[in-house]
Amino acid sequence: MSRRALGIAALSLVMPAGLAAAQDMVDMQPNPQPAPEPWSPDWSSPEIAEAAGALIGAWSTSGEVAFRDAEGGSAVGMHILPVPIVGMADTLYAETFLLSDQAKPYRRSIMQFYETRSGVRLRTFEIAFGDESIGVFTGMGLLPDRFPQVSPDDLIATLDLEISTGRRGLRARTPHPYPTGIGVAVNMTSEIRVDGDRLTLSDTGFAADGSTAWGGEDVAFERTEPFYSVQDLGEGLFAIDLAEGGSDAVEQGDTLHVHYYGWRADGFTFDTSYRRGDAFRFAFPPRLIEGWNRGLNGVATGSHRKLVIPGALGYGPAGNPRANIPGDATLIFDIEILLVQKPAPAEDAAGGE
Repeated sequence: MSRRALGIAALSLVMPAGLAAAQDMVDMQPNPQPAPEPWSPDWSSPEIAEAAGALIGAWSTSGEVAFRDAEGGSAVGMHILPVPIVGMADTLYAETFLLSDQAKPYRRSIMQFYETRSGVRLRTFEIAFGDESIGVFTGMGLLPDRFPQVSPDDLIATLDLEISTGRRGLRARTPHPYPTGIGVAVNMTSEIRVDGDRLTLSDTGFAADGSTAWGGEDVAFERTEPFYSVQDLGEGLFAIDLAEGGSDAVEQGDTLHVHYYGWRADGFTFDTSYRRGDAFRFAFPPRLIEGWNRGLNGVATGSHRKLVIPGALGYGPAGNPRANIPGDATLIFDIEILLVQKPAPAEDAAGGE
């Protein structure tokens, strides 16, 4: 497992123990850092570009499905987007989620196209980040310039699929069964078919006696609009809305109750309220690091927002050494708005009559 997945600072950065450090940031002189260079995919061949173009996009099932690693019945959504990976070319990021809980994907993977003498193949990888760190990737395919730092050392290859394209669209299938430990299966096959705006997945697991242990049925997706939206809030600050909230948009004087994760851009978890088992409560507008101060406008009960905060709006050139945050570090926060609590109504001056 990647060492990035293992660390978490004991210091809380936005709970009361960390408020002094956060408030210090309000009056600091900004030290703007250069924006990341714009990134766009540079496919290695026309064949790879064609195959990638068929897969890239947002996808949704038309009804409820039951995947082996997703609990409950729900329609399923999926994003497949091009992203940069250090030391690798022709890469995509895929995340899959229940539409009933779309802010929390249950599967995330990296895909890479590569060419062989017999044609183009697609290799899939699991990301070797722990449970507290893996969420850093959610929605970040929509901001490829700021995609979290991941290298080949953080990836575990799972399957290879042989690709063919033609009048019937794209076909990708495993050339032979691959070992697996899912359920009672000992090996599995996988197939992807894309015909225009329709994508079909079919995974089959086989028991030791050759019988089908799970899967074997097609799961069909239709192309749709992205499920998350991105706001450019200026000065390198971005908000990704993973889920919309209710109608009680936050206003001055309200109290916010939130759960959150905080990560460096390499996936290191430096703080999370979930570990403490207690929501973080604060008055709005907040007086925390500037990225939070600016980034929470418009949230409501049920909102789920990711903030990508440049160093100048985080802990600045000094960083926060106690929390293992270096100077001018980009920070990524996942913030779940549990409640927007409105002030209690003031009593009438005459006794409330």
